[in-house]
Amino acid sequence: LDPTQDEIISIGAVKQFGDNQIDQFYKLIQSERKIPKNIVELTHITPEILTSKGVSLSSGLQALREFLGDLPIVGYNSHFDELFLANSFRKIDQPDLSNQMLDLMPMVKTADKFLDNYRLQTVLSEYKIENKQPHNSLSDAEATFKLAAKLIENGVLKI
Repeated sequence: LDPTQDEIISIGAVKQFGDNQIDQFYKLIQSERKIPKNIVELTHITPEILTSKGVSLSSGLQALREFLGDLPIVGYNSHFDELFLANSFRKIDQPDLSNQMLDLMPMVKTADKFLDNYRLQTVLSEYKIENKQPHNSLSDAEATFKLAAKLIENGVLKI
């Protein structure tokens, strides 16, 4: 969980375009490093899965760049993700993403000042959003997308 030492093993994103059409992006990323047992338990991603279904970091990041285009990136506690992405782009000698980054966490903290904590699962529960596979990059992206939609509906977020 250290963006300077650890590697991305999956990338998930969701975007809306056109007439409320949704598109999903999910890539597993090959890794030469041993995946700690706690990460395998958390993500359910094994070294065998990465070997058989993963793509190179360069290929995965390039595909992400193409998927995103110039759309803003909306995340939750996104500083963590931004650091991983920036370090990963640096590793492959590519420029970092230049997309506008919007972090929902400060918006939720302003709108819902009395939550016990602001972990994603707590916030999703407060907004009655189910995340079927927490710590799966695509499932987290889908849940964050639904949270953004709720915040737009409530007038908290404008994109």
